[in-house]
Amino acid sequence: MNIKILISVMLSFVVSGCVYPVYRTIQPETKVEVVDIKGVALSGAKVYLSTKEFYPYKFKFEIVQSDEKGIAEFDSIKKWG
Repeated sequence: MNIKILISVMLSFVVSGCVYPVYRTIQPETKVEVVDIKGVALSGAKVYLSTKEFYPYKFKFEIVQSDEKGIAEFDSIKKWG
């Protein structure tokens, strides 16, 4: 095969974007402790987490309430893309 053709094919893959799908993390596992100004844990507080994907471009919002220890946890989200 001609080297110029091989290089042009390889460059077209690079320029066109993703050559193969990858398993990526959209939202990492997150744990937050909610406290008041005195440092006392707040139970039942609403915690909002927004996640932004660049391709396809979109926002995702998730809401959880903190437990009796003031801990709010979000699960990890992964997908092929």
